[in-house]
This record gives sequence, C-alpha cells and structure tokens, in this order.
Amino acid sequence: VAYSYGKKQDEVARIKDTSIKVKDIQNIYSELYNKLNQIMGGKLDEATAKKFGLEKQAFKEALKTAMLVQFAKDNGLYITDEELAKALIEITAFQRNGKFDKKLYKEVLKRAGIKPKDFEKSIEKESC
Repeated sequence: VAYSYGKKQDEVARIKDTSIKVKDIQNIYSELYNKLNQIMGGKLDEATAKKFGLEKQAFKEALKTAMLVQFAKDNGLYITDEELAKALIEITAFQRNGKFDKKLYKEVLKRAGIKPKDFEKSIEKESC
C-alpha cells in the first residue's frame, strides 16, 4: 500500500484522504507502553521501550488503522451520528446512575486531555 508523508504540521502520513497524525501515534504508543509496563511490573522505562521498538510498532498500528478507515471510506462504510451517539452513551465512564451524563463526559475527557471531537473520531475509527 502506498502512502505519502503528511503535508500538514501535525500529520505524519496520509493514505488517500485519511491522515495519520502525531496525536494518533502518541495515543497508540501510550497504550502499548502502559500494557508492556503492566506486564513488566511497572519497571518499563523509555530506553527499554525504545529497545522493544514501541515507536515503530505505534506507527505500524496507526498505519494499519488508517488503511482500514480508508478502505471503509472507499467502500461506503461509515458510522452514522446515531450509531456514534449510541456508542458514547454505552460507555460506563460517562454515566451517572446508569444514564449518559454529558457534563461528566466533558469532564472526564478534559481531565484526560482529550477533546470530545478527537475522542469521537477515535470511536468512529474503531467502529469501521
């Protein structure tokens, strides 16, 4: 599969009209790092992560996700706004007394340093 390097400052690469952004790779890297750190009993450091090639693995995962998203776009597959809303209200971290709470949703994402728009895009990518 051919891809081009990104032209925008925050874009690392692009597959047709699907971009791979620095933030995408950082998020995947964090997930991989946390999983490996847990396996290692909390003893993982950046030097060891580098030896394991976590940066390359994060890029490969971001590339694979972008390829799947582009494939879905090319074939008319997408998540509707209704499906996105349903996915969000089912996430227990955003619920109070068993019901979706928009204020809690925004608070949780803010504490995590994630914009709602970015979180919703990640849900869309996972759903493809």
